[in-house]
Amino acid sequence: MRIYVFAEHFPNTYKPYYDAQLADWIDEGHELRVFAFGKFDRTRNATVDELALDRKTTYCPSTLRSLPSSAPGLLAELASRPGTIGRAIHATWHGDLPAKLRLLDAARSVRLPDESPDLCLIHNLVTAQSFGFLERVYPSARVALYFHGGEIPEGGTIVPGLARRAFERAHIVFTNTGYSSAEASARGCPPGKIVICPVGFRVGEYRPAVRKRYREDGLLRLLTVGRLGVEKGLGHALDAARALLDRGVKNFRLRMIGDGPQRAALEARVLREGLGRHVRLVGELPHHALHAEYRAADALLLPSIATPRWEENQGCVMQEAMLMKLAVVSTRTGGVQESLAPELRRFSVEPEDGAAIAKRIEELLALDEEELRRLGAGAREFAAARYDVRALNRRLVDEVLSRRRGPASAPDAVPA
Repeated sequence: MRIYVFAEHFPNTYKPYYDAQLADWIDEGHELRVFAFGKFDRTRNATVDELALDRKTTYCPSTLRSLPSSAPGLLAELASRPGTIGRAIHATWHGDLPAKLRLLDAARSVRLPDESPDLCLIHNLVTAQSFGFLERVYPSARVALYFHGGEIPEGGTIVPGLARRAFERAHIVFTNTGYSSAEASARGCPPGKIVICPVGFRVGEYRPAVRKRYREDGLLRLLTVGRLGVEKGLGHALDAARALLDRGVKNFRLRMIGDGPQRAALEARVLREGLGRHVRLVGELPHHALHAEYRAADALLLPSIATPRWEENQGCVMQEAMLMKLAVVSTRTGGVQESLAPELRRFSVEPEDGAAIAKRIEELLALDEEELRRLGAGAREFAAARYDVRALNRRLVDEVLSRRRGPASAPDAVPA
C-alpha cells in the first residue's frame, strides 16, 4: 500500500507516536512518504535515523513568506516534471479561495509525487487546512484526517468554517478518545465519519524490569514529561512540591523533562522558592533517552489544565509511563480518564489543585512495595493491550479501506 502522511512538523520530538506509526508501516512493507512544513528535531529520536525517515520527508512552503526560499526547488521540479504544472493548476482551479491561498496550494502541490497514493493521512486540523486540495490532485486516493484535539495556546485559532471544511474533505476522521470525538463533532465533523482509534506505541521497545523496584533509597522518584507550556499545568506540580516540603515531607524527587515557553518561569520559581534539592528541570531529551528516565522513576505526574482552545486528550506520556510500570498522578481533564488504567484513577485530581496532587503523592509514599508493584503491573497490562501500534495501525488501514473512494465533499468556498 502506498501511504502519504502529512504533518505540520516532522521529525517532532514531542510527537513520538508519529515515529512509531511510520516505523510499523515500514515494517509491514508499505511504501511511505511524509510531507511537512518544518521540523522539531534538536533532540532527535533514534528511530528517525535508523529508518531514514527524514529522507522520506519532503518540506512544503508554509506561508507566503517562505515561498521565495522555496522558489529554486519549485522551479527545478516544474522543469524536470512538466506534469506538475497541470497538477498545480488543477489544485487551485476549483473554489473561491483568496489568491494568496491558491498560490500556496499551487506551490505545495508541486512538491507532491506524480504517483497517486492509496491513502493520504493528515495529522491534525492545522495541516488539513493547508492540504485541502488533495482529493482533487489524487481523486482515487482515500483521504483520512487524524484529529488530535485543539490548538495549543501559542498557536493560531482555526476559525469554525475552516475546521468544518477540513472535516468535510476527509473520507474518514480518526481521533483518540470519546472526549476528542465529541470535540470534533462540535467543530463541525459529521459524526458518521468519526472513528475512535488511539495512537500507539512499539510496545516491545518498552522494557521495564521484570520485578521493578520502587522507592529505592527511600525516595519516591517523580517525572513530568512533555512540552513546558501553560496547558500542562506544571506550576501546580511545583505547588505540590512546595506543599509537601511545608509539611515536612522530603523523601521525593521530581524531574521535569522537556522544553517550552514556560521553562524560564519554572526555573525562576524553583530557584526563588529553594526547591532545587527536590526539583530539577532537565530540559529536552531525545525520545529513546526517556526510557532510562521512566525506568528509574516510580510515578508520572500529568497536571494538565484546560485552556480556551486545548485540553489534554490521550495523554500519550501516560501510556509510555504505564508501559514502564509507573503509577500516574493525573488531572481529570479531557480524555485523560479514558486513557488511564482503572486502578490508577484513584490518584486523579481536579485540575489546578496543587494541594490535591501533594495528597496523592503522599498516598503513593504510604503504599508498600508490593502494592506499587501490583499497580505497575496492572498499568502495563492495560497499556500493552490497548495501545500496541501494530494492532492500531492495522485497524486504521482496515477502516480506511472500508470507506468508498471518490470525492469526500463539494468544491471549496471561502468558509464562513
